[in-house]
Amino acid sequence: MIFAQKNGIQQKISLSFSALISLIIVVLLAVAYILSRNTVAAINSSYAEILLQQKNDRLTALVNEIDAFSKTIVSNDDIQQALQNTDNRSDANMASVYSEMSNIPTKIVAGVVVIGKNGSVYREIDREVGGSILADADGIQNTIAYSDGEVIFAGGSHTYLGGDWEYGETYLYFARKIRDLTTFGEIGYMVISVRESVLWKNLELPGEIGNYYVADMDGSIISAIDKSLLSMNIEDSLGIKVEWAGAQRINRGIVVNQIDNPYVNLQIVNIIPYSDLYANYYDILGIIVVIGLLAILLFAYMSFRIASRITQPLRELTSNMKEVADGNLNTQLILPKHTAVEITELNNMFSHMLEELELMMARIQEESVKEKDAELRALRAQINPHFLYNTLDTLYWMLVEKEEYDIANLVTNIGDLLRYAIRKGGQKVPLRDEITQIENYLLIEKNRYEEKLKYSIVIEPEAQDLEILSFTLQPIVENAINHGLMSKKGSGSLSIVARLDHGDLLISIQDDGSGIPVDLRDSLLSQDISHPDTGHIGMRNVDMRIKRLLGDRYGLEIDSLENVGTTVVVRFPIIKASSDNMRIEESE
Repeated sequence: MIFAQKNGIQQKISLSFSALISLIIVVLLAVAYILSRNTVAAINSSYAEILLQQKNDRLTALVNEIDAFSKTIVSNDDIQQALQNTDNRSDANMASVYSEMSNIPTKIVAGVVVIGKNGSVYREIDREVGGSILADADGIQNTIAYSDGEVIFAGGSHTYLGGDWEYGETYLYFARKIRDLTTFGEIGYMVISVRESVLWKNLELPGEIGNYYVADMDGSIISAIDKSLLSMNIEDSLGIKVEWAGAQRINRGIVVNQIDNPYVNLQIVNIIPYSDLYANYYDILGIIVVIGLLAILLFAYMSFRIASRITQPLRELTSNMKEVADGNLNTQLILPKHTAVEITELNNMFSHMLEELELMMARIQEESVKEKDAELRALRAQINPHFLYNTLDTLYWMLVEKEEYDIANLVTNIGDLLRYAIRKGGQKVPLRDEITQIENYLLIEKNRYEEKLKYSIVIEPEAQDLEILSFTLQPIVENAINHGLMSKKGSGSLSIVARLDHGDLLISIQDDGSGIPVDLRDSLLSQDISHPDTGHIGMRNVDMRIKRLLGDRYGLEIDSLENVGTTVVVRFPIIKASSDNMRIEESE
């Protein structure tokens, strides 16, 4: 039963609406996830590039400071004279030279070495560091050979100070050519050493993302926060091949940003793992997920409330239906003013159904009373046929004894008609049985009207055993005699013909009587009960009975002309009479 279903409309509406809203929220969350992820990545990447540029600017400023210091050295007259004099121990004012070199910006520069082409060497630097520079003098010269006199990066070394092999530091070398201020010829070069730690400290910025490296143009790391990576190649430290084909590259879970510093032939590289690139994103994702879950719960609650409000009238209507099912027909539902039109119509239809049900029950009760009366009448009538049969049989033998054979035969015909009416009423019968009873009826009428009535019956052999409805021909024949033949002067004739025509059985009943007036003929078979009863109601009932049982294609067709006659054609489908009807006839 519908009342026993557990998944009600409210639950289905609520779940459907919640599922739809949840799907929309999930889609929006997915879009927000992608957009926020990409946005965070773009912001962090842009921020890393900004930091990279700031580090490069700081490196440039550092180099400019070194360059400014170097210019005070290369332009000093005493140093110029010392480098131009072939005797490096001659009259050059050594005190002045070392005094000038001692003005080192110690916050940046660790020491300086001046080497002349005349073989002279002047240095203001730790002994170990200076020894490392002199040991690599040829390499430094080769590095600056093609420069135009600007300060460039010229390598570096890890130096242990004071013979302590546990303590050492990496020094970076910046070198430049020294030219004769008069002839501009090259007279030597100078090397300025900078502690790697000092360089890195000057480049550090707050809020850095990923790892930053300072490297030469070959990719060799010269400064980094992880000192173990110094002198390693960037690609070796990453374990991948980096294609230097743009400012930003993405390789196997990392983002690489790189910028060149053309002043000193160095580059700064930023490497950001995805985990750092999306670091802030996971906080945002958590907020998005919490908001999404809260939104889903809120909409689920709203869906439940809305579904409850929509289905409340349905629940009340269902409750009323249960009361009706329990036998209470006096229930009535008053819906709220703003109830949906569909539910209002459903309630109206239910109310109308209740009204019809009450009327139907009243009719059933009334018919039940009539049925009981009919049963009583039928019980009473059971005595009458047997009494009539016995009476007619007695009358027959009395007439035979008196040799009144014509009247005796007439009594036999009446008995046959009575027996057929009682036993065959309402059944489907073979045509031959119906014709036999018509013959009995015509014999009785013939005795009544004598020579005024003539008749003929012609039945095709193929039609004898076809099935028709019982008592469909007798009302038509009776109507032809009483309203047609007997209302004319003189004798009249009646013919009955049964034949097969295009898949139908046609039974034609024709008389040459007075005919039927046109206005009466047109309304004779009308099913409109408003037409007055003109004595032809039997024909109308026959037509309605055939159409009701066999279909509108079958029934009566009337053709009549006043003072000429009437032809009534009864159309039946071709159906072979059933064996049951045949057995009934045989048993009789």
